[in-house]
Amino acid sequence: MVRTEYFGYITIELWEFLLLCFYLPFIYFISWRYKEKMMRISPDYKWYLTGLWIKIFAAVAFCCIYIFYYPGGDTTSYYENGLALTNLFWKNPADFFAVLFGEATPEKMSLFDGTTGYPLPYMYYDPRAMFVIRIITPFIILGSKSFLIASVLFSWVSYFGLWRLYRLFCSYYPHLSRPLALGILCFPSVAFWGSGLLKDTISLSAACWFVYILFKAFIERKNMLFNAFLLLLFSILIIGVKPYIFITLLPGSLMWVLNERLLRIKNRATVMVLLPAIYLVSIGGGLLILSSLGGSMSKFALDKLLDTAVATQRDLRMDYYGGNHFDIGDFDASITGVLSKAPAAIAAGLFKPHIWETRNVVMLFSAIENLFLMGMTILLLIRIKTFRLFKILFNNPLLFFSLSFAILFSFSVGLTTANFGALVRYKIPLLPFYISSLVILFYYMQHKKTDKTSRVKVS
Repeated sequence: MVRTEYFGYITIELWEFLLLCFYLPFIYFISWRYKEKMMRISPDYKWYLTGLWIKIFAAVAFCCIYIFYYPGGDTTSYYENGLALTNLFWKNPADFFAVLFGEATPEKMSLFDGTTGYPLPYMYYDPRAMFVIRIITPFIILGSKSFLIASVLFSWVSYFGLWRLYRLFCSYYPHLSRPLALGILCFPSVAFWGSGLLKDTISLSAACWFVYILFKAFIERKNMLFNAFLLLLFSILIIGVKPYIFITLLPGSLMWVLNERLLRIKNRATVMVLLPAIYLVSIGGGLLILSSLGGSMSKFALDKLLDTAVATQRDLRMDYYGGNHFDIGDFDASITGVLSKAPAAIAAGLFKPHIWETRNVVMLFSAIENLFLMGMTILLLIRIKTFRLFKILFNNPLLFFSLSFAILFSFSVGLTTANFGALVRYKIPLLPFYISSLVILFYYMQHKKTDKTSRVKVS
């Protein structure tokens, strides 16, 4: 059980499991109908229910671990705040919508009272935390105020982002549908840490949607106006929750779109001339967009980013995070200082914690995964030649984007995160991309191919 400020103890009671037995058939019926309909279009939908049930099971396990094992954490704090808003909804819907869509001010805090409970001030006045609370509150309402059911519903909705990412990769590599399903839909850390009432669930799903919608709008060029609106929506979601994910997504995304155009040019000499220009345009365009978003990025704005990295890394070493931290060494807030830590930061972001660094069962599972990823990476680097690797990446824009995003993201989290508990959560957006990159590269290594990919229609 988890003690709260205004609501007594949060626990999972028998009635919640019984009520879940009514929610699950509803979820299954809708999902099964959708799968049967889409199976006529693509056989990859045979994995749809498998991935969904893994994610729902992970949500239940996540709730049980945070209630009965840790107990408590960010997820129960978000739930506690959402519970106050839910009570306000049933007491006075007008006041509820004023809080939900308005600015978090002391005047709006006064709308809460002893019958509704109060939001925790440190979250209520934090724009990013309040952004998450606004998103999860409707799920608490739909889940009859149950922490367990709200988490399951939230996990169900967030699954669509992962599924769209899987379908995108399958459109390029339909012959790899099985290993891609295992890497994107069934990887334990992604399912577990991406299924609770957390920022990580939102940011993971939104990042997957961002990549999929970018493909539909600017590579397939379908419904460009509508997809551009969706792209803006998911960009706002990412920036509202974790701006650094948007920072690491943007440059590679631009390179992906431009590389797709480049591969359609038949003249190789023209391609080689345009290639450096494309990379410069991608980096420059990304920096320009990020600079224009400086006001909404707050401490993650470009002019504050290096200072934020240093401050965050030092903060996460503090004892109140449990003392379970690692150290890549001190660095100063300069480009040379940050780049000097790139190898250590990337290795930490991809492969930590190691088995000997774990202190609990949950961390041990992550360490076993990391050992597997490290082994696969080392084997790949030994078996594949550097020149051939670059040729494969050049001929596969999605692969190039996926791998570059995973490495850049691992650099950012390895640099700014010194606490293992935070690291295993923060790194989950890179895992589907990195695992998919390994799957694709192993395919090319085994089949001795470097040819260009040809897409099939995404549905």
